[in-house]
Amino acid sequence: MENIELNDQIKELNKVKLAVLEIKKNYTNIKASQLKKDVKNMIEILDKIYEEIFNNSKSLKSFRLYGEFYLPTISKLIEKYNYFKEKNVQTKDAVDLLKNIEIVIPKLNVHLENKYNSFFESELIDLDAEIKVLMQELGNK
Repeated sequence: MENIELNDQIKELNKVKLAVLEIKKNYTNIKASQLKKDVKNMIEILDKIYEEIFNNSKSLKSFRLYGEFYLPTISKLIEKYNYFKEKNVQTKDAVDLLKNIEIVIPKLNVHLENKYNSFFESELIDLDAEIKVLMQELGNK
């Protein structure tokens, strides 16, 4: 039973790793400076997330949907952004799409940073409770 669970975890980690590698590949082709900064920030956050989910199967379980859907979608958005910029497509729809991608990437960064921080929430709550107990004990003496 453990081998099946381990194999599933390896598959999930590979999905995330491949999606992050695609984002990194598409990052190198970005010409717009602000978007490039935003995607670089995203990559840094994703690297922290990957390290955490690699080391903690609980975190990996809560990140499953990201490897299957969100990260490949983000990669596709960046790829299409590069494509339309390279082709210099100037239709209203293309311009709106590019602007929306520029708006959504920083919002995704906030979300991903919050997701990373959520991996440590229960640990922080437990430590806070332990500190309160210690403080009560120290206050009683």
